[in-house]
Amino acid sequence: MASKKTTLSRRELFGRLVGQSRSETRAEQAPDEHPAALRADELLRAGDYQKASELYARLVLKDAGFLNAYRRLGWCYLKLEQTGEARRVLEELLARESDDAVALLYVGLAHAMDGAAEKAVTVWRHVHDYNRIVVQREVNLILFLSDSGDLPAADNLVERIERVIAEQNVMPGSQGAYY
Repeated sequence: MASKKTTLSRRELFGRLVGQSRSETRAEQAPDEHPAALRADELLRAGDYQKASELYARLVLKDAGFLNAYRRLGWCYLKLEQTGEARRVLEELLARESDDAVALLYVGLAHAMDGAAEKAVTVWRHVHDYNRIVVQREVNLILFLSDSGDLPAADNLVERIERVIAEQNVMPGSQGAYY
């Protein structure tokens, strides 16, 4: 039986020389697989938004291209009712990805949480997320109500968006989940 010779990439070789495991090296290439990201995701699912936000904030500082960390950090801040911080983080993401539907939805939600229903609607006019149709349908309905002069109160908008986010997260075959 012939032996199979394995080759290491330069990154893996250097990682082994400095004592970094192969999984840690791979996590550098895929930030969602980084142990800190996995731990932050666990905390997020468990509802420990404070600890999760601390980990996501570190991940964002470490890798500014880790866009999911920005989204999740923004969600944590929303759940902690730190709407200004949520908007700041999400606007950093929008500076990189101007049409990010999740970030736009969350920025609008932050405005609604602050009682600014019209600002929320202005942001939501740019949400185009047809992979998550339950949320998009509700956004479209809110836009229709706004255009017809029957915009619900800001607290009602918050309830509606949070409800459809929860619905979207449990939809079978849903492409990606909100948090």
